[in-house]
Amino acid sequence: MKKRLESEGNPIGTLVCNVLGHKYVVTRRVTYHLKEFQCAYCDKQVTSDEEGQLVELSEERKEINNILYRVHRNRRKKSGLGRITP
Repeated sequence: MKKRLESEGNPIGTLVCNVLGHKYVVTRRVTYHLKEFQCAYCDKQVTSDEEGQLVELSEERKEINNILYRVHRNRRKKSGLGRITP
């Protein structure tokens, strides 16, 4: 079966990812265990799910991550621990 090229992001980067695999870089720490990643080559965005697996960052997951980020940030402010560093 032939692998399809992804339509989003940089076409050369997508080709590199199809051959070598993605190179994910952390773009945002939502909580201590939940992060958002972006591929350095093709700009594909993924996030870690509740089991720690990487899944595509859909609009629904973006909204969930934003809510979790706000809740986590507010709890840290109340406890005086400050902000999360990447």
